[in-house]
Amino acid sequence: KIRDQWLTWEEELSDLPLVKLPRCYTPPDVNTVTSNRELHVFCDASERVYGSVAYLRTEDDKGNVSVSFLMSRSRVAPKRQLSMPRLELSAALTGAQLADLLRKELTLEINKVTLWSDSTTVLQWLKSESCRYKVFVGTRVTEIQTLTDVQDWRYVDTQNNPADDITRGKSLKELSEESRWKTG
Repeated sequence: KIRDQWLTWEEELSDLPLVKLPRCYTPPDVNTVTSNRELHVFCDASERVYGSVAYLRTEDDKGNVSVSFLMSRSRVAPKRQLSMPRLELSAALTGAQLADLLRKELTLEINKVTLWSDSTTVLQWLKSESCRYKVFVGTRVTEIQTLTDVQDWRYVDTQNNPADDITRGKSLKELSEESRWKTG
C-alpha cells in the first residue's frame, strides 16, 4: 500500500513545473500608498490533517479589488484520535499563528485582519473564558486570544472555505489549474 502511494506521488512530480503562484501581491497599476489592505486567514481540519491559508485583499481608491495568495500551513493530525472540534481548534491556532507571523513579517501596512473558521464550536470557545475548559482546549483558546482579537473571527461555510482544500488534498495538476488558491 505504501509503495503504491509512493509511486503515485513519484508519477505526479512531472506536473510540478505546471504549478505557478504569482508572487506580486498587487497589480502594477494599483496605487499602493492609498490602498486599503486586509489579511484574510481561513482555517480547517479533517481527521488526517489541519491547517490554514492566508490571502491579502487590496482595494485601491477607485474600488478595484485584488486578492493574492500569501501562504499556507498544514499539520498532520496526531495519531491519537482527537475529536473534530479539537482538530478544528488546532487549525484555528495555526491560523492565529499564521496571521501573527504575517503581521510581523510583511512590510505592508495591514488595515484589517479577518480570520475564518467553519467550526461554530471553535468560534464559541474563542468568545469564552479559557479557564472554563480542560487543559487542551484552554491552552489553545488562550494562545489564540493572545495572538488575535476575538472580534476578528468569522464563520465561513465549508463550501466557501479555501482551507478545505488543505484537508482534502489537491494533486499538483489540480493546483496548476484555475482554483480559489490562485486568485491572481
